[in-house]
Amino acid sequence: VFWPFSHFRFEPDDEYKPLEEIMYIYEVQVDEHARRVGMGRRLMSIMELIAMRLQMRRVVLTVFKSNISAMNFYLKTMKYSVDATSPSQHEGEQNNSADYEILSKITWNGIT
Repeated sequence: VFWPFSHFRFEPDDEYKPLEEIMYIYEVQVDEHARRVGMGRRLMSIMELIAMRLQMRRVVLTVFKSNISAMNFYLKTMKYSVDATSPSQHEGEQNNSADYEILSKITWNGIT
């Protein structure tokens, strides 16, 4: 049996000027034998549900640009967007050469 795994934590969106609480997903693992059968979608849906229940404004994660299948999964299947904090959203050679994107999805609108 191959179980998916996720490592996440709740934290402020900015270390120096926090505006909102977010769920940051540091790692998601789905064994290659369990891919493309809905395990990743189910795991991410559970993560989003936890974030909603705990009133986290967004779920945020980092994906390597070279991991095309993961980028497509998050952007197309799970409807994440490139976050405003992602290096690609800022000018400068250092930002343009980053090998990753920061993606996010709003999970709670702040209304109780």
